[in-house]
Amino acid sequence: MKINGNENILVIQTAYLGDLAMTLPMVQVLKKNYPKINIDIICLPDTSKLIENNPYLRNVIKYDKRKTEKGILPTWSLIKRVQLNNYNIALIPHPSLRSSIIACLGKINVRVGFSKSAGKFLFTHITPFNKFQHEVERNISLLENLGISPSKKETSEYYPSLKEKNNIENIIQKNTNDEIGIITIAPGSVWKTKRWMPERFAEVISELIKKNYLVFAIGGTSEDGIGKQISELVSSSKFINLIGKLSLLESIELIKRSVLLISNDSAPLHISSGVNTPVVGIYGPTDPRFGFWPYGENDVIIETNNLSCRPCGMHGGDKCPIGTWECMEKISSKKVLEGVENIISTKK
Repeated sequence: MKINGNENILVIQTAYLGDLAMTLPMVQVLKKNYPKINIDIICLPDTSKLIENNPYLRNVIKYDKRKTEKGILPTWSLIKRVQLNNYNIALIPHPSLRSSIIACLGKINVRVGFSKSAGKFLFTHITPFNKFQHEVERNISLLENLGISPSKKETSEYYPSLKEKNNIENIIQKNTNDEIGIITIAPGSVWKTKRWMPERFAEVISELIKKNYLVFAIGGTSEDGIGKQISELVSSSKFINLIGKLSLLESIELIKRSVLLISNDSAPLHISSGVNTPVVGIYGPTDPRFGFWPYGENDVIIETNNLSCRPCGMHGGDKCPIGTWECMEKISSKKVLEGVENIISTKK
């Protein structure tokens, strides 16, 4: 179908932070092709912090489906709100039945989603789900239903406020002495099996400090315990634990100012390509080839190959299904440091 460029479009992405990060390029491509189009998005309150100050979006609709708006009545209230906004098109990269129902009962005539969605029977336009395509490109492929095929790679854009930028500048200035650069680590993840061991992170940090790098740790408040564990193992003023102390956009600004990021398979890894910071990505139970590899140019993937149990799922879990956690146990600090050196050598 062709659009005229004056439509009201709703994007529904109520999954996790990394999923929203990989949805933004689709939003950007749509707006760049049709500057007069209005784009609203439904997302979780926590993930909405990623898109503060975003010029591509008209409205951000926060839907707390896991907490305060859990259940039928709050969801029906959201549907009524959607109806009032008179959307012409819904783009639904999130493959849940609930997202499809919201678009359908919200009286949106054109509903676009993937063939793997639980609610695909409610779509008017179905896009084949390519299992081995990067998630960013998969999401952008939804736009082909609207006659849009981008000619170049699109990465996410983020918009920290001046206050947030200045705060990061002050933190860096306060802690910098004669170091040769900043390296940021993101040791957390929503899923416990995707978290590389704190003691291994500590080993890597200690070696980086010996090479005269200043190392920062970032993450959400729920990951505070991981930061404390690492801090107890690394006794140096050149390691600064900022887990739970920064806004999301401040964390992104810090990643932008870093030589590289070391991260588990989690949101920071997927955010980094938008600020052109290379990543050493640590993959345990998940397989990056299912569309979730780092999207930058000089990124390095660290993983344990030739395990019959891997991957054990698309997103990991809270415990190893067979109790060995071999996929992470076999990743040594030496492997990660080699990944760091590979990136640094390409910068010279």
